[in-house]
Amino acid sequence: MSDISKAKELLINAKQPLAAYLQKSLQSRNFSYLTFGTEIQPFITEFLVDLFTKKGFKSHKPAKDKNEFPDFTLNTPGGHPKAASRGHFKSGHSDSLFSAVN
Repeated sequence: MSDISKAKELLINAKQPLAAYLQKSLQSRNFSYLTFGTEIQPFITEFLVDLFTKKGFKSHKPAKDKNEFPDFTLNTPGGHPKAASRGHFKSGHSDSLFSAVN
């Protein structure tokens, strides 16, 4: 199985754990409807870093702010950029949660 396939499978299988993590992490906070996507992004990034690090993907780069694309870049264990998350977590406009990049 390729590294990209492994990463995709991790993300697919992480939907329920991510939902539980967010529910637990965010239940005592108040968010604005207008800024929710920006405010929740650090929590999602923290979850992704932990998820991928535990599974051997140690090289990743979160976006520095909401204007940088992609939101999260994942490098294969060999250190070459192979995949990145798309804007799905920010605005939900993307059909694909995960896409390959060169």
